Amino acid sequence: MPRAQAHASAKGEMDGAVRECAAGDPDAAQKRLDALKSIALLDIDLRVEKIAMGLVSEACVPPNVFEDALHIAIAGVHQMDFILTWNFKHIANPMLQEKIARYLDHCGVTMPYICSPQELLGDDDGSIDG
Repeated sequence: MPRAQAHASAKGEMDGAVRECAAGDPDAAQKRLDALKSIALLDIDLRVEKIAMGLVSEACVPPNVFEDALHIAIAGVHQMDFILTWNFKHIANPMLQEKIARYLDHCGVTMPYICSPQELLGDDDGSIDG
């Protein structure tokens, strides 16, 4: 059975998630913040940090978005089946995913399936733009 579990652990990581969720439309932001209250936390240990740093040093993820590398490393190390994201620039980018998958494989970590929530849930009409 797939593990559908959100992740954040270190205070800074959770603070970043809260900042992202609080941005934008106030009503939508409040819904996102309410959803965070029930999210399970996953540890950011030395292995996670090392893999995240490797994702950057091997140019799988740009250095200015280390937090994205950390998200990928956390999900991989904790054997999450999916990473749901709207970040098509650095995480759900097919051009980067091949490099990410090769690096994670080298580390003995299986890359979670990376997609948008719409891709995972699907739409009745087959469109992806809602």
